[in-house]
Amino acid sequence: MSTSKMIYVDVKGAVNRPGVYALRSGLRIQDALTKAGGITASADSNHVNMAQQVNDQQVVYVPTKGEVTTPIGESSTETSDADSSTGPIINLNTATKEQLTQITGVGDKKADLILQYRQEHGQFKTVDDLKEVSGFGDKSVANIKDQLAV
Repeated sequence: MSTSKMIYVDVKGAVNRPGVYALRSGLRIQDALTKAGGITASADSNHVNMAQQVNDQQVVYVPTKGEVTTPIGESSTETSDADSSTGPIINLNTATKEQLTQITGVGDKKADLILQYRQEHGQFKTVDDLKEVSGFGDKSVANIKDQLAV
């Protein structure tokens, strides 16, 4: 009996055939892009983690060369904000466990809880949805909000 469940991924941007694709759970972004006919000549694949596993309801966006984006794992140098943000902006919906542990105060256990929440409830709609995860209250979410995106 096969246990591979199907998930749906929305592929957008500089790909030959943008759209929603059904993939087997456990496949990678590279597989989703292959389903979408590959990337276009104008695509900037340096901003896409090809090895990342895809999740149900995930958006995979491939920017074009010259498009203002933040490379995976780096903070944008284009912002003029002089705030106290020390690390990269972490997307709660696409981050790996390793990326989640870069958030101030998030260790292995809390990262696992975030991943578990995403698996059970789908994507976070707002950063404040993090309060639904055990171990995150109003105060802790407020302290790390500037490090997060959805």
